[in-house]
Amino acid sequence: MVDCINDSNIGLQSSLDGICNPSLSIVIILAGTNDIGQLTSSFGSTNYNIGARQAVYPIIKLHKTCLNSVDDNGLLHTIAIGIPSSEGR
Repeated sequence: MVDCINDSNIGLQSSLDGICNPSLSIVIILAGTNDIGQLTSSFGSTNYNIGARQAVYPIIKLHKTCLNSVDDNGLLHTIAIGIPSSEGR
């Protein structure tokens, strides 16, 4: 999603720019759950910190893109949602 953030057809930025009536007040982001899920199984890994950055920083960028897209009159909130744990992992 981050790689295509400015794509005029599928990017987050073009989606945000295209919503104006009614104005957008909240964006719900469900992203990175597979990457974060893989990290939980590798806590002992020496690459954990690198993996965590790779999983979390793109999600932060999505949120920042939304928050930076607000016009002078608007207030936009973002929510990050993860997939709940399940018994059948």
